[in-house]
Amino acid sequence: MSEKTYWTSYYEQKDCTSEQEPSKFARFVKSMLEDNINTVLEVGSGSGRDAYFLGRFYRVHAIDLACKPKDTPSVTFHQGSMTDITGIHDLLYSRFSLHSVSEDVEDTVLDFAKGHCSYIAIEARSTNDTL
Repeated sequence: MSEKTYWTSYYEQKDCTSEQEPSKFARFVKSMLEDNINTVLEVGSGSGRDAYFLGRFYRVHAIDLACKPKDTPSVTFHQGSMTDITGIHDLLYSRFSLHSVSEDVEDTVLDFAKGHCSYIAIEARSTNDTL
């Protein structure tokens, strides 16, 4: 089973609406952001729960390989690879996605962020994670 097939099947069984509770990480990042943040780019947005939450405060562009939730006036979802990201954004946001891609894709995303984003917020697992 391909990675895209796995995640597509996974998210077909999830609530992909703006009514989902955001992650603790999304709440933390929001509490740390400065008032001059206007745009967020989320890579690996999955069900969109954090994009929808951040979209209450900012303009959000979110991308995921397997899932494309419904857009809202402040959140636009794109189905595609993390390597397809474009534009200038105040924040690159990623929760539990960069640790699951190849090093080349990760490097592409981080290089993009360094040149196109003022802030980077990443939550990831590692080989040292007790989980």
